[in-house]
Amino acid sequence: LARAVRAIDRAPPPDWGSSPRGVTGTGQHRYDLVAADGGPIDEGTVAAGLGLVLAHYTGRSEVNVGLFDPLRVARLVVDPAATVTDYLSAVRTSLDTAERLVARQDLEVWAGLAPAAPLDLAGLEVVGYLPSLEPLYPLSVQVGSPHAVCAYQRSYIDAAAVARFTQHLATACRNLSASTGKAIDDIPITSDEEIRRLVT
Repeated sequence: LARAVRAIDRAPPPDWGSSPRGVTGTGQHRYDLVAADGGPIDEGTVAAGLGLVLAHYTGRSEVNVGLFDPLRVARLVVDPAATVTDYLSAVRTSLDTAERLVARQDLEVWAGLAPAAPLDLAGLEVVGYLPSLEPLYPLSVQVGSPHAVCAYQRSYIDAAAVARFTQHLATACRNLSASTGKAIDDIPITSDEEIRRLVT
């Protein structure tokens, strides 16, 4: 069973570019982002979770995460043997030392981390500065907890794939917040609910 669960956790990523041809515009997906103890998730842990999910999806140990205000790119190294504590520390250092983003065609940045903004959940409208309303990246993850927003470019990814991505991100962040002594390779991004659905 453990081998089957690990295979599910390494399942193929959402199909980037899965949207029908000619689809344009942007969409938003709201989801909950909380720590294992029900508390808030900080920016460093969200970035670490995003790096972990992108590493799973791409099969690479180094991934780029775009940052806003000013535009910068953080290169995150996801070492499977590193402990969660060491990985979180390295991610925070990468955020602090991120380089300014320049117009480079060879720099692949699939996802960006947008600053937190207050949400008017009653009206389902984002209030205040939120650059992810017009995403620079295919996916722009708002740093907010417990309620978060993922904005996306419809030409790159469809709503179903975004929903799956945010489930993986929320699971990764929750597991990172609860497993400081574990190795990164032992941190799943697939929730127990998704595993049960896929094995039954």
